[in-house]
Amino acid sequence: SYDAKIIDIESASVVSIELAYDTATNKFKCIFAESGPVYKSVSSANTISTQTWTHVACSRNSSGLTIYMNGVYSNSVSSIGSQQYPGTPELFVGNNRALNRAWAGMIDEVRMYSSAITSEEILQMYYSNFYRTSATTFGFLTNQSNLTRGNYTYFASVKDSGNNENITETRLI
Repeated sequence: SYDAKIIDIESASVVSIELAYDTATNKFKCIFAESGPVYKSVSSANTISTQTWTHVACSRNSSGLTIYMNGVYSNSVSSIGSQQYPGTPELFVGNNRALNRAWAGMIDEVRMYSSAITSEEILQMYYSNFYRTSATTFGFLTNQSNLTRGNYTYFASVKDSGNNENITETRLI
C-alpha cells in the first residue's frame, strides 16, 4: 500500500503540501509541512466508494487542518506551526517528484488558494458546476436546494487573463 498523490507540492528536500489517497485505508488525506519541518496530516473520517466521483477539499488556517468530503466537514487536526516552503517547490498533479506514487483515478477542477477558505465556500464549490458546452462556450450550474423561502438576488461575473471583466445585471428570484 502507498499514498497515491493527487496534488503534491514539493522541493528536492521537503514535501510542503499534499492531497493523497491512502490505498491501505481507502481514505483521502491532507498533509502540510510546518516549521521543523513537522508534518501535520488529517485523513477523511470515512472510506470512499471507488468508481464514484468525490469532491475533496482541504483547508488550513491558524487553528488547524480540515478535510471536507462532498462539501461536508469530515475530520480535522490542530495546527500550530507556520507553513514551510524550503527550496524551490514544484507542483505535481496525479503523481510525486519521483513519479512513483501515481493516482489511478480522474482529477477534475484542481483549485488552490493563497488563503484559507471557509466551510461555507467549500460547500458552494461542491454545489457548483462549471462545464464546457462547445469548443468556445461554457455553462455554469449551481444547485441551491437548502435555501429558505424568500427573495434572492444574483449576478454572474467573468474575468479573462487580460483582466477584462463582464458582469450581468443583478437579477431577482
